[in-house]
Amino acid sequence: GLAHAALRPHFLPRLLTPDHLPPRPVKVSIVIPVYNEKPTLAEVIRRVVAAPLPEGCEREVIVVNDGSTDGTDLALEECRRQYRAVMTCHVARNEG
Repeated sequence: GLAHAALRPHFLPRLLTPDHLPPRPVKVSIVIPVYNEKPTLAEVIRRVVAAPLPEGCEREVIVVNDGSTDGTDLALEECRRQYRAVMTCHVARNEG
């Protein structure tokens, strides 16, 4: 087994090659800054989450609420609950 292979160094390169490891997905990070986007936020996020990615890729959607005052924060939290890939960051005041 592996204990025996560890004693025989010529087995190590074969054991550690990428061919013997499960493929890891490539993470695509999509950052969306928003400011007072309540009317359009849900549709934008729906489209971003639904957009096709190449095989072997997974997405994370990071939405940065830049001090919105129109209820964007509540709409954003609803989107976060609806889509597993969505993460949020809320900034207290608009930073531009």
